[in-house]
Amino acid sequence: MSEQAPVISLLKKDNIQARFNQLLGAKAPAFISSLLQVIQNNDLLLKAEPASILNAAATAATLSLPINQNLGFAWIVPYKGAGQFQMGWKGYIQLAQRTGQYEAMTVIAVYENQFTSFDVLSEELVADFKIEGEGKAVGYVGYFKLKNGFKKTVYWSRKKVEVHAKKYSQAYKKGWGVWAD
Repeated sequence: MSEQAPVISLLKKDNIQARFNQLLGAKAPAFISSLLQVIQNNDLLLKAEPASILNAAATAATLSLPINQNLGFAWIVPYKGAGQFQMGWKGYIQLAQRTGQYEAMTVIAVYENQFTSFDVLSEELVADFKIEGEGKAVGYVGYFKLKNGFKKTVYWSRKKVEVHAKKYSQAYKKGWGVWAD
């Protein structure tokens, strides 16, 4: 038997199928098919604790987020022998949009020729986004405005992003994914 057998046999159990049907209704078969594809295409997930993979998948199903890695909403990431749920930035946007409370939301890179300054206290970013960004990205800004008027701006310099990535991102440490670009 192959290493994937424990996970596959768990997915074939009636109680597991019923749970995903309860969470996803008619979408359950497609979700399970996607889950199998994710597992079969990742050697570390094939070796991960099967129950942890199912728990991560159930979290994605509960949030109604697809785990297809090409879509970027959510992933099941192998970590220390377990499958862990990880939400992608598109997943956060999807959940925010579902609330119906957001008037505007964006995240963009800020380039050398656009950036002037950022005041951490007032959250005021001085940058000219009317011009096309040129040169190196010097930072990244996230902004949202709620329908009730509340708004928030967060700016991180490129250095702050890299320090954060070095501390928390396994992909960054290994030069994978977006960090390799």
